Amino acid sequence: EGPLTFITEKYEWAWIFLWALIGIVLGLRLRFLSRLFFSIIGGLVILVVFTYYIFMRGLWLPVAAPVLSFLAAAAIVTAYLSYKEKADRSMLMQLFSRHVSSDVAEAIWRDRDQFMNNGRPIPQKLTATVLFTDLKGFTSISEKMDPQTLMDWLNEYMDGMAKVIIIHKGVINKYIGDAVMAIFGVPVAKKTYDEISSDAINAVECALDMGDELKRLNSSWGQRDISPVHMRVGIFTGPLVAGCLG
Repeated sequence: EGPLTFITEKYEWAWIFLWALIGIVLGLRLRFLSRLFFSIIGGLVILVVFTYYIFMRGLWLPVAAPVLSFLAAAAIVTAYLSYKEKADRSMLMQLFSRHVSSDVAEAIWRDRDQFMNNGRPIPQKLTATVLFTDLKGFTSISEKMDPQTLMDWLNEYMDGMAKVIIIHKGVINKYIGDAVMAIFGVPVAKKTYDEISSDAINAVECALDMGDELKRLNSSWGQRDISPVHMRVGIFTGPLVAGCLG
């Protein structure tokens, strides 16, 4: 056996940097902790086996420093991506949580790369069903209320309608005074006829349940000497462009 050979300091740093780079790549590519864990174990085994093989051939390579750089790089990248993912999820849920059901919000998060860019939905052309509602005689009724009572009354009405819309997998697009605009079939585009038809059915069933909710509210309002109101509904299914302005 010949004498043991040592590499120069420059190559030692290159060797350490190589394993740090491998750790970074694993952290970026493998977001699931289980996969990352087994990949790290595999990387450490390869490192140890390779350095032992080289050692038996008479060349000494550092082991401890590459191991530490490999683990540190993978841990730092994983921690950063985890933090960023939580921040992105929080932002997206804040954007949609008050407008969609939990399963729709989860679908948005799961497929976020397909229709989200820099925290904003990517404009896309799709077929969806739009539901509009307003209150008949709202102007004359609102003129008889003081501002505080009017706002409390409207908020109670909007809260009740919003719950019904979310139950039927609709997305609340906007409130316009006493009017509500909801869309069925966004933001995840539906491709098949059956999916589009299901959205239209959901909108119709939603409108019927909104009518039942209004009956309940009218009964409650009657006990507080608030005049009953009637709802007008319009529903249309067709092509539209979905996106985000402002």
